[in-house]
Amino acid sequence: MDNFCFVCDKSFSTAPNLRRRARLTHNVENKVSTCRQIKCNVRSAELVSMKALMDHVASAHNIAIEKETKKFDTYEAFKIWKEDVEKQTTAFDIKNTGSKSNNMKSKTTYFYCHRNGFCNAKGDKKRTIKISGSNKVNGNHPSKMKVCEDNESQVTRKDLLNLKVEHFITDGITDTNDVVSAGKLVESSQGREDSPVILFKNQNVYYEDLYPGFKAEDFPLVIMNSSQRDILNFYRNDTLSLDFTHGMNAYGFDLATVLVLDDKREGFPVAFILTNRQDSKALSIAFVAMMEYVSISPKVLIMGDAESFSIAWRTAFGVF
Repeated sequence: MDNFCFVCDKSFSTAPNLRRRARLTHNVENKVSTCRQIKCNVRSAELVSMKALMDHVASAHNIAIEKETKKFDTYEAFKIWKEDVEKQTTAFDIKNTGSKSNNMKSKTTYFYCHRNGFCNAKGDKKRTIKISGSNKVNGNHPSKMKVCEDNESQVTRKDLLNLKVEHFITDGITDTNDVVSAGKLVESSQGREDSPVILFKNQNVYYEDLYPGFKAEDFPLVIMNSSQRDILNFYRNDTLSLDFTHGMNAYGFDLATVLVLDDKREGFPVAFILTNRQDSKALSIAFVAMMEYVSISPKVLIMGDAESFSIAWRTAFGVF
């Protein structure tokens, strides 16, 4: 398509040359449309920019273009207001292009009247225009909305990361040493009445009297919260099983889950045993810790292939 200047009708080889001519020669600062001329829908006058169209409508047709500024708390509030205006005026404001962001702090969106533009039949077999005619004005409508969204008041992921760094907030990590970090987390919860920790021995700590058979490098942690205690107490005389999940972390710890069968005959976890050992000695100490909260006497024990489970059970409860 040729790039014509709609002021002097001079032709240019490229669109940038045309825009440079409009800016330097005709003192037009706004971007010049080269894909389609800006045309007044009243007298079909051709203009070089939307600003020129606004000036033309005001001077030639004595129509004042009113500007109004509104502020909304949210974008949803703006959409509700826009829908109300469209119902009153029977004119719709639509987006022709996407929104433009400015360094993630603000976003600008332009809405134009749906009657703006030209009626063009498409395809080889052009459809007959409706009896009522096209809603296009075959020109450029000066009406538009410029919507600016301020994102500075919105909390971003980066803001949260900055807060974590500033206030030393961690994801449950209280120390760079995993052993020390785990110890601090458990100790902070053990002081509460609703603490779910019923047994804990940190690594590199040796208590022969409290944990006979455990070495300094051993790590037993038994968790059973109040809801799990209530469930275990309710179904303590039914069916109980133990399920092992191996290799829970880089340290090779295993997770043993104690389950009971509920009324629907589905397994419900009532205790978790995280330890580096799954022998009968470690499990029996965990069972003894559970007995301090709930008296257990199930009719059925599901043991699986772990012989240590049955040995630990007999050691702790004296029955099988």
